Amino acid sequence: MPDLDPVQQSRRIQSIDVLRGAAALGILIMNVQLFAMIAPAFSNPYGCAWTDSANVFVWSAIQVVFGYKDLLIFGMLFGAGIAITDERGAAIGRSVAGMHYRRMAVMFVFGITHGYLVWSGDILYDYALCGCVVFLLRRQGILVQLVVGALAYALPLALLFVFDWVLHALDPDISAKIYSSMFAPTAEQITAHNALYNVGWLEQMGPRAAETLQIQVGLFPLGLFWVCSGSILAGMALYRWGMFSLRLATRSYLIMVTLGLFLGLPMILYGLRLNFAANWLPEYSILRGRFLFLLAAPITALGYVSLIMLVCRAGWFRWLTSRLAAVGQMALTSYIMQSLICSILFYGHGFGLVGKVDRVGQLGIVVAVWAVQLAVAPIWLRHFRFGPMEWLWRSLSYGSSQPMRRGASADSVRTPVHKKAEQPSRPMRTVWKLAALTAMMIPGLILAVTCQLLARKLAGPLVGRVVLYLIAPTVILIASYFCLQWFERRPLGAIGIGFDRPWVVQLFLGIVAGALMLMMCWVGLVVFADGNTAWPAIAPKLPGLRMTLGSMFILGLCFYEELLCRGYILQLMGRSHMKFAIAASGLLFVALHLSNPGAISPVAILNLVLLHFLMTALYLRTRSLWLPIGVHAGWNFSLGYVFGLPVSGVVFKGAILTTSWTPSLLAGNEFGPEGGLLVSFILLGATLAAWSLIRQRHPHPDLLA
Repeated sequence: MPDLDPVQQSRRIQSIDVLRGAAALGILIMNVQLFAMIAPAFSNPYGCAWTDSANVFVWSAIQVVFGYKDLLIFGMLFGAGIAITDERGAAIGRSVAGMHYRRMAVMFVFGITHGYLVWSGDILYDYALCGCVVFLLRRQGILVQLVVGALAYALPLALLFVFDWVLHALDPDISAKIYSSMFAPTAEQITAHNALYNVGWLEQMGPRAAETLQIQVGLFPLGLFWVCSGSILAGMALYRWGMFSLRLATRSYLIMVTLGLFLGLPMILYGLRLNFAANWLPEYSILRGRFLFLLAAPITALGYVSLIMLVCRAGWFRWLTSRLAAVGQMALTSYIMQSLICSILFYGHGFGLVGKVDRVGQLGIVVAVWAVQLAVAPIWLRHFRFGPMEWLWRSLSYGSSQPMRRGASADSVRTPVHKKAEQPSRPMRTVWKLAALTAMMIPGLILAVTCQLLARKLAGPLVGRVVLYLIAPTVILIASYFCLQWFERRPLGAIGIGFDRPWVVQLFLGIVAGALMLMMCWVGLVVFADGNTAWPAIAPKLPGLRMTLGSMFILGLCFYEELLCRGYILQLMGRSHMKFAIAASGLLFVALHLSNPGAISPVAILNLVLLHFLMTALYLRTRSLWLPIGVHAGWNFSLGYVFGLPVSGVVFKGAILTTSWTPSLLAGNEFGPEGGLLVSFILLGATLAAWSLIRQRHPHPDLLA
């Protein structure tokens, strides 16, 4: 049976690419506001610090011309894409349901990753879930799809009046708090919001996760699901009608342009006038004041679509439409790139401009990003078939690495060939497997961090850490298992965590070895550290539950770090280039600790590198992760819960002994003894011994190939 390959360049519909490119650029002018300012300023021209006439005019113009239309056009094009895929499947007699749901699953992963790690305003999550539902209606008639789509879009409009009635029925104090948080923030709230995001990336995780979860749990089921589903269904119907492929008569396009420009836009302007007349009071503008705006948005969006179709049919502005088409072919990459650029510009891990750029300045940033994307996209597509995100999406959806460079045949991925030179290279297969592993791990790790934050809030930081390091290793195990089964047909034990007879012995010996190394470190501190380290004393209160939970935390942490840095990722990269694999996994290991107190110092980083080489040597010589897990756990437990010293900058409460310790170059710094030269000498000796003395027990011949 013929295969359903990605759409080839010669079969692409140019007008759809142009329209998608215009929508991809247009969505930035709306989204940049949510990066640069507090969320209520998106809907209220007076919801921020800049309320002069120039800034209010810019906000008004953006709302009239762009507001909500880009979201609807993207939804229509998403529906058109579903209809195109189904049409191609029917032409070759093949069901596309499996392919579609794989594509939605990958997009869902992209959306979760984007929302929790980059920006809470993600829309990919919404399209993925809506696409799973509306796919069931893909074979309905055009009229049925349009009617159901219109009803879905109308439901949130009706709910505006229901919510408005509820808010007016509430206690006035409660209503005032809701109005303030959603539409009219105080100066203190604006300052607090700016402070939340003008910090490092890790510190942003809490507020970003909370905002993303609030949107997914609250706004999505009540509004976005119905709006997106309605626009997707309309897009399916309009594609089948011929609107996006220039099959309609010019008269039909002109009628829709007329309705959009001379009915839709005046309705929006009149709704805007009513809000200004009401002085943008929350009691009116937050809900009822949006009705005309939302009612007119689909009419205006159809007018825009028709206008772009007429431009494509006439061949006007080809210097612009060709660039828009290139951006449209890379719409997913363009969307993610916009988020990354804005997060770097406005958030604390970049330039920290949140709350510092007015609407006029935001408009200048948007124009600059547009210019970059219009210039870069055509150049990229001269050499490559897809944008980076499009390549990853297709590769994960089709279950095989797609040819990236121009001139590469898609058949080379799926059709067996005899010439070795035409087969995908080992590095390319490795990249594809790493991408698949990462795509499976990221949502689970986000879930682990979210559960940690909840547990930390409910039961304290120690319980939060235990929850994190129980869930995170489980996520990595599951992802590794599926990759091993999918790509290599090998059991999970192949990565060195098998439960055969020696594993308990190896774990125990590792714990003993780690404890002995720490004992050497402590003796060295007492003897050589300028008399600043005293003999330990028994703690006044013996540890109990805290140390039990702490032990679980330490074991889970060590299991997580070893599995992530010396598990399937290291082994997979090692088959192509072992030295590069060791270096890359070492950078990852160091990066995991950089947020700890005192980690950013030359000696601390040196010790992290030496510890990585030691653990890697133990794995490579035994082909088991249990020994390095044991060494890691024995060291951390003895350091933190036996002697009561900082472990990688973290102080554990409830240690058996208390040790008087003063930091120095030899003894360590805020990172603990691991930030001192004494530990460097111990780790260096242990690493050299591990590389030279330990014999291989369970060789994997393909590991060093």
